[in-house]
Amino acid sequence: MLPDSRLLLLVLVAGLAAGGWWKRAELKAWLFPPEPVRTDVYSWRDADGNRHYSDRAVRSGAARVEVDTARIGRLEPLPEAAKVQPEEPKELYLQKMGRELKEQREQMRDKHMEKAIYGQ
Repeated sequence: MLPDSRLLLLVLVAGLAAGGWWKRAELKAWLFPPEPVRTDVYSWRDADGNRHYSDRAVRSGAARVEVDTARIGRLEPLPEAAKVQPEEPKELYLQKMGRELKEQREQMRDKHMEKAIYGQ
């Protein structure tokens, strides 16, 4: 059986190893940050005033542009948009009133017919 201090050390090392394994991606990014990519980018304006960019100084007036690639993050695809079911056209207020009036008339007619037939 291990003495208490050795057991405590073993549990501590195992916990650190498990935590390191669990957070290995974050630790790797922290310990070994990605090197920024050095790319020459040149910019110039054409006769119409439109700005153009290139990896070569195509025009004599092209100025070198500093690009900080360390601030460029990873591109992730956008989540798919939820498919929206088209709504049924809503009934206009006057159409609704006309439909309700027609239903009430039919109910009244049915009651009068029952009263005439059955005498109630």
